Amino acid sequence: MFLKKNKFYRFWPFSKIGGTFLLWYVIAIIFGAIILSTPISINQNNKNISINLNWNFFKALFTATSGFSDTGLTIINIGKNYSFFGQLILIILIQLGGFGLLTTKILFLMWIGKKITLKNKIIIQNERGSSILGTTIKIIKFNFIFLFCVEFVSAIFLFITFYFCLGNTSDGKISIPGAYHNYLKSLWYAIFHSISAINNAGFDCLQKGNSLSQYNSKYIFQFIFMFEFILGGIGFPVFYDLFKKIYNKINHKNYYFTLFSKISLFFYFLVSFFGVLIVLIIELFNHGDNSLLKHSSSNWNFFMNVFFNVMSTRNAGFSTINLNYFSNPSKLIMTFMMFVGSSPSSTAGGIRTTTLGVIFISVFSIIKNHNTSIFKREIPLKTVKKSFAVFFIATTILFFSWISSIIILNINKSEFNNNLDYLFILTSAFGTTGLNTMTTNQFSQSNIFFQIIIIFLMLLGQLGISNTLRMFKYKKITKIFLYPKEDVVVG
Repeated sequence: MFLKKNKFYRFWPFSKIGGTFLLWYVIAIIFGAIILSTPISINQNNKNISINLNWNFFKALFTATSGFSDTGLTIINIGKNYSFFGQLILIILIQLGGFGLLTTKILFLMWIGKKITLKNKIIIQNERGSSILGTTIKIIKFNFIFLFCVEFVSAIFLFITFYFCLGNTSDGKISIPGAYHNYLKSLWYAIFHSISAINNAGFDCLQKGNSLSQYNSKYIFQFIFMFEFILGGIGFPVFYDLFKKIYNKINHKNYYFTLFSKISLFFYFLVSFFGVLIVLIIELFNHGDNSLLKHSSSNWNFFMNVFFNVMSTRNAGFSTINLNYFSNPSKLIMTFMMFVGSSPSSTAGGIRTTTLGVIFISVFSIIKNHNTSIFKREIPLKTVKKSFAVFFIATTILFFSWISSIIILNINKSEFNNNLDYLFILTSAFGTTGLNTMTTNQFSQSNIFFQIIIIFLMLLGQLGISNTLRMFKYKKITKIFLYPKEDVVVG
């Protein structure tokens, strides 16, 4: 309403709903950054921190953006540099970003008895809903309860694991993690990592700062994480569809999955299966001194190093081994998987699995000279066009971000000089994945303009290309005539 009354409203380039999205997201990030940059959020026991020299608002802004976008890229060690309060603020940002800030706000309004307007329903639909407006509220209510239950149950299992498990690296050496036989730390680690995993955030608060590498051989621990981040990546509408299918099956009623759920599930697991398979084959033939095969303690450990870390590219962001042990071809496959991301209306980023699915289906339909259809349903032409547009725009943005980063980092003569790894990190930001081939220190020392590009990509990945395009207001032009058609030779 304020923007309507303001005389500068005509210069506001965003639509009503788009402006609401952007405004609330920016407010949440800045507010989170302000709190994270205050002394109460900083671990004062860490003598390496100097508030005046090494700690500044930009680091807090980067962390808040990464947290709210559920990415997990960080230029500081969360476990060492943040106090319990700082970690609590970060996990709240992760939860709000994963479930949806405006969705959470509207759910609160429902809880206190406020009527949900059509505009609010559209906002929820754009943020975390389905393609069917009428089921949006039901989906959000169900998933709020479902995700909370998954977080709670997973936290119980993680608590047991943190409390009783010794650390074990890939070379078989035993280490003693800080949570071992420490009740309070195990409890906090369980809560923090359960929320981080289900929201595909990739943040850890382990003080070693190398993700889950100290639990490299604890496979039950890894399967708990995979269970959570796979659920977080397949999307809210898919959860609801699965629930309705089971419910109707029990009551001997028919229920049909939506086309959205079918495409989401099919292409999520298709990309995952072929990604793991291809990387596994590549690494089996990689016998270099610094190869993944040489840094795995057994054949099963080698398989799990591939399986967990490649599955983590589905937007999870956790790693159990140094990602530089993967060869460049494997990193390229993992980059593509992060670019695709997971399902829409989930806690994930990227162009989304449904976008890839529609493009894949439409290409085969063109080859066979058929309309774009799958599972006995035809996909509208406007959806096909939108899918190609999202793919093209995302590729263009990533390409120019990559070129800009190469120029920036080479001018500054960065010690870390691997162009493929720059693309890996940038795609990790866009896919809100959080996997990083740089060490925390290298990332922290990188050029500030490179870090600004990362912030932009993380925010874009959280919003999504489609929602970003919807933000801008366009003048509706009614055509009073049509141009004559003329064919053009392509290909």
